[in-house]
Order: sequence, then structure tokens, then C-alpha cells
Amino acid sequence: MKKRLLFHLILLQVAVWGGMIQTHAQTDTSLYQLNKAEVSAIRRVGVSDMQRYSIGGTVYRADSVNLAVLRHTSLTDYISQYTPVYIRENGNGMMATASLRGTSSSHTTVTWNGLTINSLTMGQTDFSHLPTFFFDEVSVYPGGEGALYGNGAIGGTISLKTEPQKTEGISTDIQQTVGSFTHTFTGGKFLVNKRKWSTKTAALYNYNKNNFGFYNPEDRKHEKQHNASYHKFGILQEIYYRPSQQSTLSAKVWYMSFYREIQPMAQANNNRGSYDTIHDRNFIALLSFNHRADWAQLSASAAYLYDRQLFQKDVIATNRYAGRMEAEKYLFRALTVKIGGYAEYIVPDVHAYQSGVSEWRGDVYALLLYNITQRWDASLNLRQSFVSELNPPFTPSAGASYKLLDGATHQLKLRSTVSKSFRAPTLNDRYWNDNKNSDLKPETGVNIEGGADYTLQTPLFVLQTQFTVSQNRIDNWIRWYPRGIIWKPMNVNKVEAKGVEASAKLSGAIGKTNLSISGNYAYVSSKIIKGVSATDPNVGAQLPLLPQHRWNISADAAYKKTFAQLGFGYTGKTYSTDRNIVIDAYTLANVSGGYNFSIADGKHTLSLSGRINNLFNKTYQSVMFFAMTKRNWNISLRYIL
Repeated sequence: MKKRLLFHLILLQVAVWGGMIQTHAQTDTSLYQLNKAEVSAIRRVGVSDMQRYSIGGTVYRADSVNLAVLRHTSLTDYISQYTPVYIRENGNGMMATASLRGTSSSHTTVTWNGLTINSLTMGQTDFSHLPTFFFDEVSVYPGGEGALYGNGAIGGTISLKTEPQKTEGISTDIQQTVGSFTHTFTGGKFLVNKRKWSTKTAALYNYNKNNFGFYNPEDRKHEKQHNASYHKFGILQEIYYRPSQQSTLSAKVWYMSFYREIQPMAQANNNRGSYDTIHDRNFIALLSFNHRADWAQLSASAAYLYDRQLFQKDVIATNRYAGRMEAEKYLFRALTVKIGGYAEYIVPDVHAYQSGVSEWRGDVYALLLYNITQRWDASLNLRQSFVSELNPPFTPSAGASYKLLDGATHQLKLRSTVSKSFRAPTLNDRYWNDNKNSDLKPETGVNIEGGADYTLQTPLFVLQTQFTVSQNRIDNWIRWYPRGIIWKPMNVNKVEAKGVEASAKLSGAIGKTNLSISGNYAYVSSKIIKGVSATDPNVGAQLPLLPQHRWNISADAAYKKTFAQLGFGYTGKTYSTDRNIVIDAYTLANVSGGYNFSIADGKHTLSLSGRINNLFNKTYQSVMFFAMTKRNWNISLRYIL
């Protein structure tokens, strides 16, 4: 079965590439949209994000309507309810990590305006820290693309972006939300856009007492959750200056403070001696410059990132200084090349490290996009990374796509990509317990995927579908094992993650009512094919804490100023680390709706909306022994000028 899957994927890759030899037409400048996703083969002026060089890949791009419905929550809610990505939550509002295509949370790279923001000590990102309110664009790129995103992108990348106001003038956006368990959210944005400059100021405060009720199997009774409250404060300031039509200078500053009580396991809910708190502070300053010269598009950026976590009396902090330079040029009509370099210097302040620890990391890369014809596109990307006292592998990728049908009614695109990726050991892997684990190797992954996108357009409706098959082999997977009285990291496992993704969206209108129904499904088989030893019982078994099946479906309706949505999401069963405990599968339903009031001839908008989560009051757990909320509600009032 493994050989057959690999054979078909390679065959698709060869077929897509092979047809390039036979087709000659003008360059394709179109953008192909698919479900909350865009698979792009774009030629446009200006330095853009890396994704346009990933021909043959898949992108799930956030729908602005769904983002607006959940803008009072963290990204945990949006990603788990509208994408195939699995989010594991250690309790309601607690630590939440993502798994893309059967890989671990440290194999997902998260970027903010092109800057990687993963924790340097743990390698992962806690999505409960990321407020949806601050982001204008959210995109999920499944698949290992180390050539595009560098260190860590073995499972995929999640990109977060902020943008200046598009229209000239002044605008204000204020929202107040209240809900179950003393949940409150207050957020505001103030934007100004003039001819040569623009600015955006955004701030939020979110509090939740989180004293929801649940059934405690240890005490065999219903009780209130204790020690699970949290509050977060954030501010985002952006300034854009355009000294000429060819140049843009921007400065962005983002600060977050997140204090929370750590929700105890159900067995310890009434044990006050086990209660703890944790306080995270994160600061990012990003300065960027873009210039369109006659000979190339140029960009440069410099950034400072500071992460600090206080747990009990222990401080875990990192300082990061980063810089990037890029140049992009159209060599001739159909070929675009981007070359760039990135460097960062890391200075940790961690109680368990030796004093004086620091680390350099960097990359040099070349990306090529070839729009051969209206139907054929190809990319070739090359990257070499550098890490202090480590030898990261060379990470190339290649992709191709072909529009088999490109008519007014039917469009069908075949696509395929092959890529290599890596993840350097985290700072904890290398320096924890005053030990320098110099024998650790980088984790490496080889990803191959292929798929098809089909669109049907009629006067009555539009149908968009997508199908992808993927396989990712990860070597030197790092796990921690006891070595005497201490635990140490080791390169022990080889893992094969393969699966299928499918999504569809049907949209149309009946009279003045706009209707749509969309959904996605993901099957992931992620198994250890080489373990700690020849007798390792985990070989051949699904990795713990990862479901094989996930799906989401939502139906939307909008009539004039009234809107409503009904959504369902299913997460399959998972196993505990020792595989002795099964965490049951569950299906959750959510419903929302609202009305937009126009004031002063449409110059002002007042939106009143409400939402019920876990509509059928389902008892479930994302992580064993950590209770989750049953039915709950929230009401939001939003003012837009």
C-alpha cells in the first residue's frame, strides 16, 4: 500500500511536469480560488509572501465572515472549527497546540507578517495566546515546505498578517462581547489612511472566570471548575509611510500579556494544593522597507522579539534579534526569481540553562516561479539554513500545476509538489539541565503530495471542490527519555504521516437570500515505522493524541441585513501516550446569527450578534482528564464607522 501510494504521487508529479514540454501559450496571470483556499500561480508587481512560489500546494485561507464571527476569541476556535487542522486543548482557554497532517505541534511554523513567532524554548505555538481580533488575514499551508519557511515547517505553516486600511479616510471599529462564565471581551481599532501615510491602533482586553460546570468522574458528581480563570491584554500599533510611489516604510509593534490560572485535571479540581498560575508576556517590534527599483523589487526588515514566561518563581525568557533582505526580479516575461537571506541572534534567559548561552541561526534561499503558459505553472525553491554548532540539511522543493479544463463553466487543475524540510532541536532540547546535547541531529521530513481542484460555475450556483493525497516521512524525531535520574532528548523515531484531505463549497442565491454550505474532511495515518528498539511496541501504531478522522461542515444564510450560521465539527478518537486510555470521539454543534443596523445613511453600522457553542450540551475532552465546557453562549455588539 505504501509503495502504491508513493508510485501514484510520483506518477502525478511526472505527468504534470511532462506536459510542460508540449504546451506553449501566453503567461497565466490569474488567481484560482478554492473553498477558503487559494492555490496561487500569480504574477504581480511587488514583493509578496512566500506562498506564491509554492506551485502545487494547498492553502486554506480564512473567510472574512467566519473571522468576524469569532473575532472575540483566540485563533484556537477559528482553526479548529473551519480547517482540517487538529487543535489539542489542555482545558477551556488553556494551552492549545496545532497538528498539521499528523505531525507534532513543534512541526508547525507560525508566522506574523513573515516573521516566525514559535517559542524558541519549546518550538511550538500556543494558539490561545493569539487573538483573532488583531489579524486581517489567516492562512493555513499544510505540507512540509522547508525551502519556503525554513526551520520547523515539517508539518506546515500558519501565516498571520495585518494590513493597512485600503480606503482613504478615518475609520473606527469597536466591539463588546459578554458571555457564559463571566466572559467579557472589549476590543477597538482606530485607523487613518492619508495619501502618504496611514496608521492603525488596536487594543483588546479579555477576561473569563471560566467556572463552568462539568461531571467529575473522580468525585462522581457535577461540580464547578476551579482555578481556570484567565485575562489577557494586547495592543497593536502600525505606521505606514509612502515617501514615493515606489517605496513603503512600515513600523509594527505588538504587545501581549496573558495571565491565567492553570486548569487542573478533573481528579485535582478540589485539591487547592495543586493549583498554579502562569504569566506570559510577548513583545515584537518589526521595521520593514520595500522599494520598487527599475531592476528589481527590494525589501529589508529588522525585528526584535521578546518572550517571557513566569511559572511559580521560574523565568523562561528569550531575546531574538532578526534581519532579512530580499530581491525579486522578472528575468523575462514568464520567470520570476526571488533571492534572500535571513539571520537571527538568540539570547535566552532560562533558569535551567548554563549562563552565557546564545545561538545564531540563518538562511539563504533562491525561489523561482515559472508561468510557462496559461495552463502550466512550475516552481523550484532552494534553501540552506545555518544553526550554531549544527548542520541543517539542504531543503529544496519543486512543484507543478496544470489546468486540464479552463472554460467559463468548468475549471479543473491538477497539481503536485515534492519538498524537503527540517526542524532544529529547540533551545530546551539543546541546553536544558545545564547540558549541551551536541549529539542531537535535526529532524528531517520529505513530503510528497498531489491533488486536483475543480470548479463548476452556473447562473444559479458555484461549486468549488478540492482533493489532496499526501505522504510525509520524518526521520530523527526527537523524544525525551529517562537517562538515570534525569530526562534527555534523543533522536529515536522514524514516522510516516500520510493522508487525504477533501473540501467543498456550494454557494448561490434564492431571491435576495445568499446561501452557502461548505465542509472539509481529513484522514491522517501517522505511525512510527522505526522505534527506540526492534521490540518497541509503538511501531506500527497511530501516534498518541492524534485523531485519524476530522471533519467540519457549516451552512450560512444572509438576507438583506440578517445573517445566520449553523456548524458541526467531528474529531475522531485518540489514544493516550501509553495507549492504555482511549479519548472518545465527539461531535460539536454551534449556531450563530445577527443583524446589521445602518445609521446615518449607512455611514455608521451597528451589528448585534449572538452565538451558542456546543449546542447539544456534549460532554467531551480534548486532552484526557481536562474538562471542557458544555453549552455556552455569547452576545456581541459591534460599532463600525
